[in-house]
Order: sequence, then structure tokens, then C-alpha cells
Amino acid sequence: MNGLFRRRHLPHWDVENAPYFITSCLHGSIPAAGMRDLAEYSDHLKLRPRPQNISPAEWERRLHKLWFARMDELLDFQPAVRHFERADIAKIVMDLFSHYADVRYLSIAWVVMPSHIHWLFQPLPEFSETVPKGKSPREVIMHSLKSFTAHECNKTLGL
Repeated sequence: MNGLFRRRHLPHWDVENAPYFITSCLHGSIPAAGMRDLAEYSDHLKLRPRPQNISPAEWERRLHKLWFARMDELLDFQPAVRHFERADIAKIVMDLFSHYADVRYLSIAWVVMPSHIHWLFQPLPEFSETVPKGKSPREVIMHSLKSFTAHECNKTLGL
């Protein structure tokens, strides 16, 4: 499968005409103890021996899923920041999901949790053609979403 692959904190794989599942967290939503737990868990996972009947790529994928599940558990049950549990703040994010729907992307599904969002969307080909070279439609869409919602939510929160 072709595409543009980047790794920052988590891998980002941009594939033309593909849907994306995004998890985006509020800054500080995982407390310091949770971040330490994630780092220790990552180290623990790296020490696990790969079963003979599983390819290295499949083993890496399984380990990533385990780590992601651990992070999701911290976000769901122990978040340090919970701004999205306020209806007025959550509405800002929900409104933006639909604002560019059918213009920039097909918004397939989303959920706003107290400390993070999950969003499944697919950039529209006609929008993708307008994206500057060196950027992916996912990057442009997410930058727009995060920039606007951060500004509006911070204004509403008085920050």
C-alpha cells in the first residue's frame, strides 16, 4: 500500500482516498503518572518475545494495539483534563465536525469524550486536489479542526 508515512509521538500514515480514524486528546489529559505508566508499559511490551508463528510486522501491530488500548483506558477512566464534558465546549467541536462535512471531508462517525475525541472521516477528492504540495489532506483538515476548536474553546473557558 502506497502513501506518506510519518512518525512523531504516534505513526501517521496518509493514503490517498482513504478514510482516517483519529484520536485527538486535550493537552494534559493523561496525568504524569499515566504517562509514566505508558512509558513503562511500552518498555515491557518491547521485552515480550515474538511467537514463532507471527511475522515481525504482525507482532509490531499487535504490540501497538495493546499500547493504544492502555492509552485509551487512561483517557477514558483517568483523564486529568475533562473540558469536553461541558456541553458548551463539546458543542464547539461537534459543530465543526459538520461545518466542512461534504465540502472537505465525509464525516463518517465521531464521539466526543470528556478528554478526547475519536473521529472517522474521509477527505473528499475535490478538496484533496487543493491541498498544498508537501501536506496531506488529513494534516490540513486536522490542523484546521484543532486550531479553530482550541481558539474557540479557550475563549469560552476564559483561558
